[in-house]
Amino acid sequence: MNRPAATGVPAQAPRLQRPGWKDPRLVVGVLLVAGSVALGSWTVRAARQTVPVLAAVTDLPAGHVLTDADLRPVEVALGPTGERYLGSDDAVAGAVLARPVRAGELVPGTLLVTRAEAGLRTVAIPLSGPLPGDVRVGGLVDVWLLPAPDPAGKEATAPHAVAQGLDVTAVATESGAFGSGLGPGTTVEVRVGDADLPTVLGALAAEGDLAIVAAAVGPQPGPATAPAAAPATGTP
Repeated sequence: MNRPAATGVPAQAPRLQRPGWKDPRLVVGVLLVAGSVALGSWTVRAARQTVPVLAAVTDLPAGHVLTDADLRPVEVALGPTGERYLGSDDAVAGAVLARPVRAGELVPGTLLVTRAEAGLRTVAIPLSGPLPGDVRVGGLVDVWLLPAPDPAGKEATAPHAVAQGLDVTAVATESGAFGSGLGPGTTVEVRVGDADLPTVLGALAAEGDLAIVAAAVGPQPGPATAPAAAPATGTP
């Protein structure tokens, strides 16, 4: 039986070919890399992008009726949470704060309620003397009760705060004209929340004078003390 002669040369292995541009695997790989780069670039830009939102200029109490001067626009990077806060184009004048807001704090839209929802009432505080120069319509005031002297000669009760951080909505003189209230017989209208209403009405019926002073800006630690300067007073 005849056998083929051995040549001693191994069979040649097939050569690997470099994938061309028409290879679908190469196209998919290029697309994945390009997509990752684009997504990373977009994420970085989104993180650095700022939006104008509104922040409180000063400390604002709950029940405060906002004016345009109470808030200022600031540029901050908030990402998706930016929609929660009031933007610089939002109309806020006349809205009421449902809770206190500190100076510099961003104001969420969920904090704004109507006057009816906030439970505010307008109360007139009659005064016999002129108002301090820093009390004006749109500002915040504190109402104090200065108890009348005890007829039996006992020591009079010390003056004490009745309500604090009330919005002044109007100031009227005896003539009925609304203005700065520079003369005697001035009436100051303030907005009072349901929580303070019984105390304010009780002070109006109490024996003594009521005083109005401009509210201090910022948190005031410690117990309240009587105003140092003589405030405008009125007899309930």
